[in-house]
Amino acid sequence: MASLSSNATSYAPGASVASIGYASHNALTTETYGNSLVHAVTYNTRLQPNEIKLGTSGAPTSVLDSAYNYGTTNNNGNVQSVTYAGGGLSYTQNFGYDALNRLTTSSENSGASWSQTNVYDRYGNRQIDYGGGVYNLAFSSSTNRITTSGFSYDAAGNLTNDTIHAYTFDAENKIISVDNVSAYVYDGDGLRVKKLAGENTRFVYGIGGQLVAEFDGSTGNLKKEYVYGSSMITIEPTAVNSNGTQYSTGDHLGSPRVITNSSTAVVSRHDYMPFGEELGATVGGRTTGMGYGVADGLRQKFTSKERDNENVNGAETWQVYGLGGELLAEYAANTAASSPQKEYGYRNGRLLITADVPSGAGTRTNFALASNGGVATASSYYSDTYWGAYVPSSGQ
Repeated sequence: MASLSSNATSYAPGASVASIGYASHNALTTETYGNSLVHAVTYNTRLQPNEIKLGTSGAPTSVLDSAYNYGTTNNNGNVQSVTYAGGGLSYTQNFGYDALNRLTTSSENSGASWSQTNVYDRYGNRQIDYGGGVYNLAFSSSTNRITTSGFSYDAAGNLTNDTIHAYTFDAENKIISVDNVSAYVYDGDGLRVKKLAGENTRFVYGIGGQLVAEFDGSTGNLKKEYVYGSSMITIEPTAVNSNGTQYSTGDHLGSPRVITNSSTAVVSRHDYMPFGEELGATVGGRTTGMGYGVADGLRQKFTSKERDNENVNGAETWQVYGLGGELLAEYAANTAASSPQKEYGYRNGRLLITADVPSGAGTRTNFALASNGGVATASSYYSDTYWGAYVPSSGQ
């Protein structure tokens, strides 16, 4: 795609992206927004993004400059450090990993702004280590569920209370109520088509499942339109949002980092810790004047997943993959690692079976590929890695 455009309307300016360029591996290298700001990405010899920029043609890093370091001879894909500059703020974040490539340490400006240490149990459950033997969470070694006071689960393994909100799930393990108030409605494909918690909004999706529009559930009035290219553009009636058209510039994970409007002004900025906690104003020199903590109406947060105030874990799904890259399981947000929504079994590299789980009252059928190429039953799923005692099924 070389360009895209959405015509101006009576309620908002038009949106466009032009001069879209690509690298030899078809990844984005440059695009010019309708507000004339240029978004550019460069790559190292291993085709990893090593710098993301946003600015004018004459000052390409005037709005945003993020540089990524993966190491040299130790480059196995893990980001070792990130250097950021934009809006009067600059910092360096550093990351450390264990032998299994799991993040163990992270810090900003050598810990002067913030730092975090992670430890993992034998099953891959992550804890934040506060020092002195104090951790943020405790886990059961038999169920992999959080045992810290205030957390609770239903029979299917869905997290029904996270100490902040209480959740109720439907038969497909999707959240339908929050704090005993109806919150979400889904269509037959599992897409959220209505939100009732804190607002009354209907969501409309395109053929590919992308969100394309939001409407007021009471009046039917248009609230927001989405335009997708290499970046996301939102168009809102100025009566709803005075910024009208907004251009979102993401980082290497797709997390929106800076939002600009049709007149090139910065509407907001977003920074995140490695597991998605947003860094707001007052942290590490961030201020509202720079755009941190400023309301922008953007639902998409860390890794572009929608995040709701009443659901601190975000409205998203997550997946587990095998060593060969094959999809093994899908999970809904707020579900335990032992409770996938759907599992996949393979034989000789081909998809053999999919199973919606749980298949009954607290039961589930798990499939995996055994060492002899037959279908096997996997005993458990754990967070970060697919584990299990493989027992080949007879006659397979």
